[in-house]
Formats: sequence, C-alpha cells, structure tokens
Amino acid sequence: MTKADQLLLQRLRQGDEKAVAEWYRRFEPKIFNYILAKISSLPDAQELVQDTFLSCLQHLPLFRGEASILTWMRQIAQRRVASYYRKKYAKKIIKTLPIGDLVLSAGVYDAQDISQKVILTLARLSLSSAELLKLKYIDDKSVKQIARELRQSVKAVESALFRARIDFKQIWLQIDYDH
Repeated sequence: MTKADQLLLQRLRQGDEKAVAEWYRRFEPKIFNYILAKISSLPDAQELVQDTFLSCLQHLPLFRGEASILTWMRQIAQRRVASYYRKKYAKKIIKTLPIGDLVLSAGVYDAQDISQKVILTLARLSLSSAELLKLKYIDDKSVKQIARELRQSVKAVESALFRARIDFKQIWLQIDYDH
C-alpha cells in the first residue's frame, strides 16, 4: 500500500469528512468502471457502486491494509456483483417457473434464499427434468427450439415439461428450508 493510501486510510478511520470526499472522488471512477464491465445496466451499476462504498465504510475497521485500498474495494464490489446476479437469477426463476404461490406459502421471501431453494430443488430433479426446465425458463427457449435441440417432437417436449413442472413443485414443497 502506498504512503498516500495509508494516510487516506488513517484519515478515513478518524472520520475525516474531507478524507471521505477525497476517497470517493479518487476511487469512484475505478469502481464504477469495474462494476459496469460486469453489469450492463447503468442504473444498477450506479447503485452497486453506492452499495460498495457503503459496505467499505462499514468494514473499514476490519481492513488490515495488506492489499491496496483499490484491491480491497474491488473484492467488495465483486461480492456485490455476485449478489446482484444471484438476485437476478432468483427473480428470473420466480417470474418464469410456476412457483410464485409456492414461494409465498413456503415463507421464503429473500431473493438469495429463494435462489438457494431453487438450486436445491433443481439438484434433486432428474437430470433430464432439470435440464429441460433450465432450457425453457433460464435460457428462455421455446418448446419448438428445445424439441429441435433435443431431436424430439414438440408433443414429447411439452409432455416432459409438464411432468418436470409437477416434479419441481413436489420437490419444492418437500424441502425443509431453514435460513
């Protein structure tokens, strides 16, 4: 860590408001570009930058200074981006799989919890059912595209999807979920 970073870190820990403004001015463009390279949505990237800075402030007392401030901030930003995609994945699953009522009845409301339960449910399905649901609801392919890809008839894919949805619901309801 450079001497300038050490001094800035010390001033931040002392609660120096000018240091916070300097820190933000100095690192915001780098963190913003880092996040924007990973997320295509400008408003979401801006929000994640704010979340990253707030998280950094919260965890400032834990930062030992073994890495540069920028490296430390990028690690926090990376966790924010990962969380963003977990939530986005969960939202996509909720919107597309017919499980909205199941989610509400199970008492699982946090996107990360829902995502985890979806992953557990898919893992307990047969490989073919899980793959079929992923093709349909995650990859957003039409039944016709799936039939062509799997070299099956449209009717066979529709029937398999129907059974896979039923199996998904049954497994979803069997999972005892404790957050």
